[in-house]
Amino acid sequence: MESVLSYAGVSVSYAQNNSMLPVVSDVSFSVARGEVTSVIGRSGVGKTTLLRLAAGSIIPDQGLITVCGTTPYDARKDKRIGLVSQEDSLLPWLNVEGNVGVSLRMGQTRQNLHIEDVAEIVESVGLAKFSGFYPHQLSAGMKQRVAIARAFIHKPDLILLDEPFGHLDEITRTVLRETLIDLCKQTKTSVLLVTHSIDEALAVSDRVLTLAGMPSNLTHQMNVNDISRSDLSSRTALLDSLYYESVG
Repeated sequence: MESVLSYAGVSVSYAQNNSMLPVVSDVSFSVARGEVTSVIGRSGVGKTTLLRLAAGSIIPDQGLITVCGTTPYDARKDKRIGLVSQEDSLLPWLNVEGNVGVSLRMGQTRQNLHIEDVAEIVESVGLAKFSGFYPHQLSAGMKQRVAIARAFIHKPDLILLDEPFGHLDEITRTVLRETLIDLCKQTKTSVLLVTHSIDEALAVSDRVLTLAGMPSNLTHQMNVNDISRSDLSSRTALLDSLYYESVG
């Protein structure tokens, strides 16, 4: 199966008190086309570091990362990567359509995209009636819908999600997760999600990885489809055991 994102023997250290602190050590995994992969682990274990590596924001000390067969930097430059973080980072002087389409006005676009394509993606996240609204007129959940639409506007091969729903109430989180997964299925977009939430990882993922230790490494993985989707209690109990082993 084609890999959209691949880590091979990746290690990262950060400078601290005139020395180098190893954070991530010898991490290897891949995300197939159309696959949703989640990484869970405690705060500070290096989950966001994995996303920053995939986005090309930092370069590993050792190992290799590829996105669609090229470097993360080149993939991001070619609009192959979308990012949704916990902070929506909307521009307050632009309305919904303006925020979603702002990147179409800057640099190159993919697949002959045009401003009129913005209306379609805005409708797909349920904001057609609010396209003229400004960020201060939107709820937190609506702002995050705008952020999702903005991430998908270039039809990327890979979406990176950094705790995107952690600040929202449970009902809003559930609805937005469904919106996100529907978009991914429609577009066959690959997803790497980092989250503290076991329930969230189980709800959206094909595969769940556990990041633990210091420096951290991948200690467990499970294919969600291997466990009956109707047997929620056993799925949750299994992942609970993996998670709390990793932080114990």
